[in-house]
Amino acid sequence: MQLRWRIVLYESASGRSPVAEFIRQQPVKDQVLIDNKIRMLATIGPTLGMPHAKNLDKEGLWELRGRGTRGNYRMLYCFFASEKTFVLVHGILKQRGPVPHNDLDTARRRMWEYRARRE
Repeated sequence: MQLRWRIVLYESASGRSPVAEFIRQQPVKDQVLIDNKIRMLATIGPTLGMPHAKNLDKEGLWELRGRGTRGNYRMLYCFFASEKTFVLVHGILKQRGPVPHNDLDTARRRMWEYRARRE
């Protein structure tokens, strides 16, 4: 399959990539699962829906969903349709229920920061 969308891992102003760090901390089997989900997103684009992707709010925050060996992975992201780019801003491992508010706040803050830096 041809990748149609570009994937960017959020980096802080200091150059740190908490998303890449999160992925590297997972077992190899789960890293492969996350990579496959990211490739699916890059191939299909914003029309990727449940059970793989879900809109979280009206501000443009989405979650890429997967089940790994340790629980449910969520890669929180936003996208820029005009640039055909997805920006993964936060990664979490959760057991059940909705994405915790503190993780949503972290993802939103990074999304706004990314948007502000590109303007």
